[in-house]
Amino acid sequence: MIQVEETQVQRERELRSQLARQAAAHSDHVKEVLRVQQHELQTAFDVRLAGLVDKERTSLQQKVAGWTGRMKGFDKALTGSLLIFIFTYRPECSGFHDSLQ
Repeated sequence: MIQVEETQVQRERELRSQLARQAAAHSDHVKEVLRVQQHELQTAFDVRLAGLVDKERTSLQQKVAGWTGRMKGFDKALTGSLLIFIFTYRPECSGFHDSLQ
C-alpha cells in the first residue's frame, strides 16, 4: 500500500510539474501575443496620427496663404486709395508717392 501511495504522490508531482510548465508556456505565449498586438496598434495609431497631422498642417498652410493673399490685397487697395487721395486732394504731396515706391 505504501508503494502505491508513493507512486500516486509521484504521479501527482509529475502532473503538477507538467501543469506548471504548460501554464508558464501559455503565459509566455499570451505575453508575446499581447506584445505583438500592442506593437501593431501603436503602428496603426502612429500612421493615423501622422496622416491627421499632415492634413491639419496642409489646411493651416492653405488658410495662412489665403489670409496672406487677402492682406496683400488690402495693402494694395489701401496704398492705391492713399495715392488717389494724395494726387487728387494734395498735389503738393506728390513727393510722398515717390517715397512709397
